Amino acid sequence: SGAIRRLSKSRLRQLQIYHILKPFPEMIIWYMYAKTQSPTVKKHIKLYFDEILPHSLKVNGDDLIKQGVTDGERIGQVLQKLFELSLEQGLDTRKKQMKILKTMNL
Repeated sequence: SGAIRRLSKSRLRQLQIYHILKPFPEMIIWYMYAKTQSPTVKKHIKLYFDEILPHSLKVNGDDLIKQGVTDGERIGQVLQKLFELSLEQGLDTRKKQMKILKTMNL
C-alpha cells in the first residue's frame, strides 16, 4: 500500500509517521506490522505506538478560552497544531507548550 511504501523511507520524522498512520484504525496498523518484511516499516510502526500515540498535550481547551479563543472549531484546530508542534519539537511539559501557545497566531 502507499502507507507501507512511505513508511519504508529510513529517515522519517515522528510527525511524518503520525500523519501517515493517523488515518488508519489500530488493527489495520498492526496488520501492516505483521505482514511487512521491512525492518524500517516495523520500526516506524513500533515508534508510532510506543512514542507518538502516548505523546500528549498538557494544554487544553480551557487554556485556549483563557487566551480568548472561544470558537469550538478553532480550539480544535489550535490544539491539533499545538500537538504537531509539540511532537516535532519535543515539547513534553506544560510550560513549554504554553510558551509555544503564546507565540501562535490565535
